[in-house]
Amino acid sequence: MGLAAEGKGLLAGAAGISSRGPNYHTPEIVKPDVTTPGIKIHRSMDSLVSPSELNFDPSRTEFNISSQTSISCPHESSIAALLRQRLPDWSPAAIKSTITTTANNIDNSGKPSQDLASMSTPFDIGAGHINTN
Repeated sequence: MGLAAEGKGLLAGAAGISSRGPNYHTPEIVKPDVTTPGIKIHRSMDSLVSPSELNFDPSRTEFNISSQTSISCPHESSIAALLRQRLPDWSPAAIKSTITTTANNIDNSGKPSQDLASMSTPFDIGAGHINTN
């Protein structure tokens, strides 16, 4: 697991479960472009879903939360949508460029991002941790 998942409070490192680049089948595809919060993210659930999230589980609660790990894509998509709304004349390439060129590879302590015990590389976090400011 990444540093933030281990409770060290440092953002911008990639979780151990995160995909890395380059692409195994197509090495010229270097991914990820950026990294976003994606581990120990809590979401609310309504009463239509069981607490176990199993289809055969009949139990229901009025309110519930769960922790998800695959939530990076909604963060990135939301930021792109907000930029598109604010700047409707921008092309998708300009939005992607803005997101990647404003990303950073510094954690909350002001040090370079680390992935477990070693410094993160572009193959781990792309251009860096997405910056919403």
